[in-house]
Amino acid sequence: MKSIGIAALCALAFAGCADIQQTAVPSTCDTPRVTVITVLKGYAAVSQDPICVGVKNFNITWVLNSTQTAQYELRGDSIVVQDTDDEFLNCKGTGSGGELDGTGKNIKCHDKNDKHGQALPRAYKYSIKVYSVGSALDAKPAAVYDPVIMND
Repeated sequence: MKSIGIAALCALAFAGCADIQQTAVPSTCDTPRVTVITVLKGYAAVSQDPICVGVKNFNITWVLNSTQTAQYELRGDSIVVQDTDDEFLNCKGTGSGGELDGTGKNIKCHDKNDKHGQALPRAYKYSIKVYSVGSALDAKPAAVYDPVIMND
């Protein structure tokens, strides 16, 4: 009897969590936030992973951590999306890099998200490369990371 009560309690707890997640995810996806990149021991960490995009024609923006802008910079190939669905206008790494702000501290990628609302959410792996300020154009990145963009 005791185990049946515990099982019922667990089922109710998980159902409550599911309700919370279902209401929280759409509002987050509708208004994506700027993603902050922080360099930690040779790796780039991000403030959100995955980035959830629930609108069409949205510029996803990444910025360097404001405490690290004297040390690191972003370049045209700093964000490269593995886009097999032609959902991104740029940031593909082959001559169509991200839109830099001119300072090397912010970069944007245009997510068309043409399939919004037509199918299940789609995940797009992408890579981040952060360079040391003033390093040669062919220099190895100072930090890298491979997170995900989730289109809904």
